[in-house]
Amino acid sequence: RFSTWILISWILFDVVGHAESPPVDFNREIRSILFGKCVTCHGPDEDERAAGLRLDTSEGAHEDLGGYAAIVPGDADASELILRITSEDDDLRMPPIDKAPALEPEEIELLKRWINQGGQYAKHWSYEVPTRPALPEIGESNWPRNAIDHFTFKKMLKNGLTPSPEADRLALARRVAMDLI
Repeated sequence: RFSTWILISWILFDVVGHAESPPVDFNREIRSILFGKCVTCHGPDEDERAAGLRLDTSEGAHEDLGGYAAIVPGDADASELILRITSEDDDLRMPPIDKAPALEPEEIELLKRWINQGGQYAKHWSYEVPTRPALPEIGESNWPRNAIDHFTFKKMLKNGLTPSPEADRLALARRVAMDLI
């Protein structure tokens, strides 16, 4: 019986422990952690940069610093960043107590997942070229008149709603007048 439990535990660990975690989005989840707690000391200002480490760029974070790197893509355990933010030694732990509050356990786990998923940086969203999303399929309907209508109609159908009948000219004129006043 004991060996059966060990086998079941091993299978569950293999299934649950190695399950694919959702991809971590750098701009949405990681950028705020790095720029809020790390980049003050490890940013673009060469005069203020500590230990010659730069965490605001991918090149700086992945740079070999004499046998180690702050971020080793795909290996959080070998990444100096993780070793420093989880250190029990007050002299080694980052960020220093007088510079920023310590990272929350959720933030540390998020950083580990991000590094294990490749530790890739992304451009700020404002520098990305916008792409037009495909219009959702809504079936046979003549209600949508423009692209936005397709999205709103799809959401209405999902929530069991239907569009109101089109307003007459008098109601539209009244709405315009009320908006202007």
